[in-house]
Amino acid sequence: KYFDIESWSKMYLIYEVTKAYDCFSGSILMHRDGLTENDKLIAGPAWDYDYHTFKPEYTSFFMGKQFVYYPRLFADPTFVSLVKTRWNTLKPVLETRIPVFINETMQQIAESDKINAPMWPSDATYRVGDEEMSLVDAVNRLKNAYLDKLHWLDTQIQSW
Repeated sequence: KYFDIESWSKMYLIYEVTKAYDCFSGSILMHRDGLTENDKLIAGPAWDYDYHTFKPEYTSFFMGKQFVYYPRLFADPTFVSLVKTRWNTLKPVLETRIPVFINETMQQIAESDKINAPMWPSDATYRVGDEEMSLVDAVNRLKNAYLDKLHWLDTQIQSW
């Protein structure tokens, strides 16, 4: 009655696929369309993709089922069914189109990558493990972690 479960199911999958731990641990945004007590809480917009996003060591566990309002949402069979249905619709697209998009984007930023490190030195406080890698190696690491997470999530979600 208080949540727009469509938006919360979408946001859950966005954060889970990207492994955006920061988003689940307190950096999640939400809003209401109106100011009446009947207006539901809407998840989003999505943001804060930096420190943990696409790290290979975060591919085989759930990031968000225990954070914010998700424990309560996952207790609702309607919400679980909605997440599973949405996943089954999106997974083929996520599996085929996103790696192509990543490759295309890598080609578009190849020139700027050459001056990235001199212009923006890495902050040792928030290292993610790809700072010293070549663009190709870093992108391959990202794609592999992304695809590993997709496959792991699919196995888990299909068992619900």
